[in-house]
Amino acid sequence: MLSHKEPNLSWAPKPNLAETTLQTTLPPRDQISTVHGFIITGDNQIVLTDHTQRGVGLPGGHIEEGESFTECFEREVYEEVGAKVSDIELVAVRKIHHLGEKPEGYKYSFPVSQMLYVRAVLVSFDEFTPTAESYGPKLVHANEFIATGAPPAESWIFENSLWERND
Repeated sequence: MLSHKEPNLSWAPKPNLAETTLQTTLPPRDQISTVHGFIITGDNQIVLTDHTQRGVGLPGGHIEEGESFTECFEREVYEEVGAKVSDIELVAVRKIHHLGEKPEGYKYSFPVSQMLYVRAVLVSFDEFTPTAESYGPKLVHANEFIATGAPPAESWIFENSLWERND
């Protein structure tokens, strides 16, 4: 199985090892923490969010209690970029193996947590007013996505499953 491995993600308890795989089957629900995704426009652009804490990147966030991954993604996309999406499909899963002790107060699945990556089609944008969470949407042409400084796992997913090269 094709995979991308990263040791010691800076934002997760250390030591850790993340492994991203292309897959369309959901992992156990109790291990899923977040959903992020690639929204593709009709003119081959990707919708990014200018998040106040994470910077420019894929929209998405934490799954709330009782929410499906598609409901989570629809909610997060609307909150972060004011967009409505359709045809949400799982394309990859990033499994984070936490190799040390669980930190006090750590609220996510332990010793394994999983992040979902989806792709979706842009339906429309509503007017967006910047919030405490997001300054709003940014569009980047698919051919330029890697150059935006996307995290390694997201670049890997894009290159191995989403990018239709028009060389």
